[in-house]
Amino acid sequence: MIIECIDENTFRTSGRGSIFTLTRRGEGWRVVVENASTRAWRTLGNAQDFGSLVEVERRYKTLRGISPLIAAQFNSMQ
Repeated sequence: MIIECIDENTFRTSGRGSIFTLTRRGEGWRVVVENASTRAWRTLGNAQDFGSLVEVERRYKTLRGISPLIAAQFNSMQ
């Protein structure tokens, strides 16, 4: 799995036929999932807000292990 850093607050990856976009929003995170259905209907995808990355990783198998990567990204920017 490849996790692409779009900017300091946005990360993207794909898996299981879906594209996941993770965005930092204030003190929490938003995950937007684009799958075959959202692409066919040309909608923006399903967005869900989370209070922490632990919650994100618990909900989405594809995003498990992203916490250390984001922490490393944040530390390298300082």
